[in-house]
Amino acid sequence: MNMSPNGLKLLEEFEGLRTKAYRDVVGVWTIGIGHTGPEVHSGLVWTKEQAYEALAKRLDEEFEPAVLEGIHNSPVTQNQFDAMVSLAYNIGAYGFKNSSVARLHRTGNYIAAAQAFELWVKAGGRYLEPLHRRRIKEAQLYLTPSEAITPIVKDQADSLMKKAIAREFQITLKKFKLYEGELDGLWGPRSKAAYETFLNLS
Repeated sequence: MNMSPNGLKLLEEFEGLRTKAYRDVVGVWTIGIGHTGPEVHSGLVWTKEQAYEALAKRLDEEFEPAVLEGIHNSPVTQNQFDAMVSLAYNIGAYGFKNSSVARLHRTGNYIAAAQAFELWVKAGGRYLEPLHRRRIKEAQLYLTPSEAITPIVKDQADSLMKKAIAREFQITLKKFKLYEGELDGLWGPRSKAAYETFLNLS
C-alpha cells in the first residue's frame, strides 16, 4: 500500500520543500521535504528532483512499511493510511509503531485513534502550534471516507467535524465513567483529563 497523491499533498504542505540544508526547530539538519540523516549537513544543496526522489524512497522503504507493521496489517482505508504515514514521517517509524494511534487503530476504535493524533504536538519538549495544526489535519483526513473528498466549505466542515469527533469521544468516556461533563463537543480540560486516564487503562 502506498501513500496517495492526496496524502502526499498534505505531507508537503506541512514539511515544506527546501533545497538548501537547514536546522529544524530542534536543531537537526534537514533538507528537501523534511529529509534528515547523517548525509545532511551545512551547505548541502539539492535539486527539487532529488528532494522528491528522497521522499519517495523513504516512504517506500521506511514509513509506509512502518505503518502497516504498526497496525499489524489490520483493515485500513486509503485516507487512514495516508494520515498515519504523515504522522510516522514526522515522529519516526519507531514512534509510530509504539503510538496510541497505531494501538487504537488495531482495535478498530477509530474515533479514539483520531483523537490520539493530538498527543504528538511537541518537539524538543515544547508545544508547537504548527504541529497542533498538522495533527488536526491528519486526524480529519484519517476520519474522512476515502470516497468523500469533495470541495465543500472547508473551514466550516473542519470545525463541525472536530466538534463531532469530540462529542463522540465524550460519549465513550462517559460510558467508562471517566467523564461527567456535558456532551457538548468542546474539548476542554475535563475532557482532556478523562482522555488521558482512558489511554492509561490496562
